[in-house]
Amino acid sequence: MTFDLRWKAATGIAIDIGGFHFSGLSYWRGKIERSARPDRISAVIGRVVAECGVLKGKRSRALDSTIMDDSVARQDTYTLLARQVRAVGKAIPQLTALIGSLPGAEYYKPGAGRPDIDWCDAASRDALVSLLVGDAKTVKPELWLW
Repeated sequence: MTFDLRWKAATGIAIDIGGFHFSGLSYWRGKIERSARPDRISAVIGRVVAECGVLKGKRSRALDSTIMDDSVARQDTYTLLARQVRAVGKAIPQLTALIGSLPGAEYYKPGAGRPDIDWCDAASRDALVSLLVGDAKTVKPELWLW
């Protein structure tokens, strides 16, 4: 609302009223994340969308990124790294043994599920991403040989 007057017009707020501080979003997002039902907003949005039939027959979802937290971003990082190492192994079978010997080898197997870590713990997420980045760095020089 501070930079785009259309929001003030849409909400009926006077032009001379200041917007709220951006840290308010972070505060409330964190409070929801730590609550007993952190997915309640997504659940309500899902029910409303289903009742309205807005995405009926669609195969993708529309989400407001403000309700996502850092663990989701880290999980996406994990997913991207694991998929790429898995794709390299599939594209270059000669690297299968190397990939199978990596510290994170269990994450590169076909059908590997979500790692069993505490996604709310920053140290656990960082350790997993560091492990996968280390594996990717080990695989990368080998790609030049093929």
